[in-house]
Amino acid sequence: MKYLVTMLLLAAAPALAAAEKIELTWYEDFPLGMEISYGTFKCTKGGIPVAPFVCSKGGIHIRGMEGYTCLLNENREIVATTWFSLNANWDASYTGPVHGEWKVIMGSDCSKEIALADHDSYLAGTYSGKRKVFPSPKGIPMPWTWYGVWKLDGYGVGDFEGVQFKSINEYETYHPLQFQYEAIPVSAWPGIQGEPEGTIHGLMILEDDE
Repeated sequence: MKYLVTMLLLAAAPALAAAEKIELTWYEDFPLGMEISYGTFKCTKGGIPVAPFVCSKGGIHIRGMEGYTCLLNENREIVATTWFSLNANWDASYTGPVHGEWKVIMGSDCSKEIALADHDSYLAGTYSGKRKVFPSPKGIPMPWTWYGVWKLDGYGVGDFEGVQFKSINEYETYHPLQFQYEAIPVSAWPGIQGEPEGTIHGLMILEDDE
């Protein structure tokens, strides 16, 4: 099992001298069409839905939204596909706590089909965190920036049995919902389309099975 994990993470973790703990940095890219299911949402404080995830007043609660993302190594090469669920309790500025579940399927391809397929080997777990909004340094046409920090805890299944995974994920988006930079007009922010939306500071812990 240790040999398999080491080979899969070689591109993401260049220093593997300590076999039991692997520090890694991954980047998370939101592909176009990343949503799998919008789930359900309701408005708080007497508000009513007037559009998808838009309330006439008050805050917004999301339950069961699903999507997928692509994980990249430091060379911006695909190393995995991530499936996730999202539950959020946000105020009128779309800020507040979030939580959900996640699954990482290692491999050099990334797609919705991979995220939804059954797999024998993967990493999985739960996450929780909070999002805040700040004035955007980019200015108009995207005047606000949402910063999110999630804490992830997980475990391995199948070939990854005995692996623990912990990480701190940081996100920066320019839309109240998770938004792909590829969808931002080039004329608005030249060069941003190819940038990933998240950074993962992870630690993979391997049990000593020798």
